[in-house]
Amino acid sequence: MIDTRKQFTGLIAAPLAPMDRHGQLRPEVVGKYARFLHRQGVKGVFLNGTSGEGVSLRRAERKELTQAWVEESPADFSVVVNVSHTSIYRSQELASFAAEVGADGVSTMSAFFYRPASLERLVDYCKGIAEVVPNTPFYYYHIPVMTSVDYPMVDFLKLAGEQIPSLAGVKYTKENRVDFEACRLVNQGQYNILSGCDDMLVSSYATGCRGFIGSTYNFAAPLYVEMMRLFDNGQVGEANQLQNYFVEVIQVMAKSGDYFAAAKRVMRELGVECGGVRQPLTPIPDSEFDSMMKELEGLAFFEKLEQLSK
Repeated sequence: MIDTRKQFTGLIAAPLAPMDRHGQLRPEVVGKYARFLHRQGVKGVFLNGTSGEGVSLRRAERKELTQAWVEESPADFSVVVNVSHTSIYRSQELASFAAEVGADGVSTMSAFFYRPASLERLVDYCKGIAEVVPNTPFYYYHIPVMTSVDYPMVDFLKLAGEQIPSLAGVKYTKENRVDFEACRLVNQGQYNILSGCDDMLVSSYATGCRGFIGSTYNFAAPLYVEMMRLFDNGQVGEANQLQNYFVEVIQVMAKSGDYFAAAKRVMRELGVECGGVRQPLTPIPDSEFDSMMKELEGLAFFEKLEQLSK
């Protein structure tokens, strides 16, 4: 039987899809991208998710990226592949491919056009995807802000745990501390509950969470590594100050117009060319980019990154 007790821990980046300026995929960038993340202290990737514009990519492109990340990543790097799609058959196809090339896990969010009308139907939907890759750990991707599906995950784990032998955990992207912590306690901590809220890393770390998936770990992993180090050393106030500082950084990037386009521009500044975004996302005008960079420089963001990367 599959061992679902393996826990993904540390920072798991949700990588941006590397494209050219016209929005065409560039999988040849993945090797450099993976090495960059590894040097920054990242432990793996959650691929083809929200940050990776997964639902805007063709199936062939998602497969290209899956294969590239599995083949190009360092040996100790975990690769979990999001296979969400409006068609369960496409999700099954993507899951099968991920398993065939050696991904460490697969994940799906809820169906988000024809949405499951009950928790039982959501579990049945997930089961239909997980059962085609019975030897690959399965993670549910809980992101109700995108899917409008918001059942208590503690109830999901209890019900799905009886029907999905490969169920390994949840990527939890919602600010609900009660449900999040309840999930971590199910069956004495059986499941790998991964926080998907970057701005809550310190508070999640304080309650014992040790696995984190997020977009900001692409370009700011050293800051988060430092937050955890400070907390472990008993410098809780300093850890919280650094978390609050980074919230300011995110606010600067978000007001530029399109956060994911802004993140790609920041990655370019750090030496990893991720190009443009695909519609309906929009590129940042040069004037907005210049304004963003001035504010980031005013916050000494790149200076802090350089100091912590040494």
